[in-house]
Amino acid sequence: MQTTTYQPVQIDRVRRSKRREPLRLASCPALPRSTDRRDRLVARRMLFVDIENLCGGSEQVAERYRDVQGEIATLLDNGPVAPTVIGHGPLVAWQAPNLRFDWPARFVTGHGIDGADLALVDAMLNEPMAQRSAEVVIASGDGIFTECALRLKERGIRVIVVSRPEALAARLAAVADETMMLESLAVEQAVA
Repeated sequence: MQTTTYQPVQIDRVRRSKRREPLRLASCPALPRSTDRRDRLVARRMLFVDIENLCGGSEQVAERYRDVQGEIATLLDNGPVAPTVIGHGPLVAWQAPNLRFDWPARFVTGHGIDGADLALVDAMLNEPMAQRSAEVVIASGDGIFTECALRLKERGIRVIVVSRPEALAARLAAVADETMMLESLAVEQAVA
């Protein structure tokens, strides 16, 4: 029986820092890295939805979430499905169980006053995909998102706020790069 010996491939071990870089073959030069943070953003839009705020309360989510989903899709030009994170309280999971099947998204649940809002803020500031997106859409009018919007803008991310006119905090509107309005709940109730 004959044995074959193989020559190992010469691999240049790159010193690893906090940022993980793959091992490179010795003959492949490294590509230059940009120092501008905006060059590292991916041309995508990420959507964060405070569903209770847009529906007018947790009790209204079951009957209104499909309308809200359609309105948001229309406002955002029916583009490609954006990665979506939806925040809600525990009552919504019980009252609107089909929400999780009808709206493809990652769901975060918060408990107590501003629990869902705080869960969304945590996702916005710590979600790697959000940090690399060129645009972040905050679908809520709550003022609690103002500081979060400022931090995203400091990183070079464009911030769009989608809200109902009666629920939009003035300080959030002032920070946003663009503000889009859904139809007012007062108008919807007057028509019905």
